[in-house]
Amino acid sequence: MKKIISTIALILIFCVFVSCSGCKSCSSCGKKLITANGGDLYNKETGVTYKIAPSNYEAISWEKEVYMEDQKGIAYHRVLNSNGQTADPPLWLYNYDLNRLLYNSNEVTLPTLSEMNPDSMSIYVEENVKIYLEVEEDKEVVRKAAEILETTPFPFSGKAAENSYRMSFASKEHPYITYNLIYMEYSEDQYEYVSLKGSDLKTKEDIEKYYDFIDGVSYEIIQEDDGTFVIVYNRGKYFVYDRYKGQCYMAQYINDIYTTVEDNSGGSSNT
Repeated sequence: MKKIISTIALILIFCVFVSCSGCKSCSSCGKKLITANGGDLYNKETGVTYKIAPSNYEAISWEKEVYMEDQKGIAYHRVLNSNGQTADPPLWLYNYDLNRLLYNSNEVTLPTLSEMNPDSMSIYVEENVKIYLEVEEDKEVVRKAAEILETTPFPFSGKAAENSYRMSFASKEHPYITYNLIYMEYSEDQYEYVSLKGSDLKTKEDIEKYYDFIDGVSYEIIQEDDGTFVIVYNRGKYFVYDRYKGQCYMAQYINDIYTTVEDNSGGSSNT
């Protein structure tokens, strides 16, 4: 009987060893995240559901040690705030290989850029490493840049820009994440075409009098061969692109910031 008990004990020890050896870190054993509907992850131990954040949001930094894994073996790390600290249970989790950021939906409501109340804005080129071109900490400049997303958007044409940069907004009120956009520069003005086919407005005079034009955007009214009127908006050369929403915003203000910075430093203007 003792021999049988000893054999069973050895088998149990072996099973525990095998199960732990499959984990990235033994601290994550028994703390698996369970996949729920729509790709959300549920931590059965804490009762927390983690949802995937849109691609605009990025983690400031994260722990090297694996916090836990899902049932597919995908490892997640706790996101650290700007002071290198985290919460328990974590407010944010991150997977580097998938560039996937998740938030604790029990505690976190995703802020818009204006709700973040950003304190700083960085613009950089991202190749093998991040090459920072400018870090702006003037609160008024940062506020005006963030307000670009409150203007009227328009669909991204898909046309590649001559120059594009990452814009990253950070906030002391939301110290775990940054809000990211893409700033694009074109060498020529870009236009948006709005057809009035089927409209009750049949003359240029009626269009000028009754049509609700976009504020602050110059336009021209043209008439096609079939008689259809088209409003051609001149959107300019400089834009902020929200890749999650697929929308663009006019961003002459951003270009003006950089022109001023370069002129004051003795460099050449980018206009």
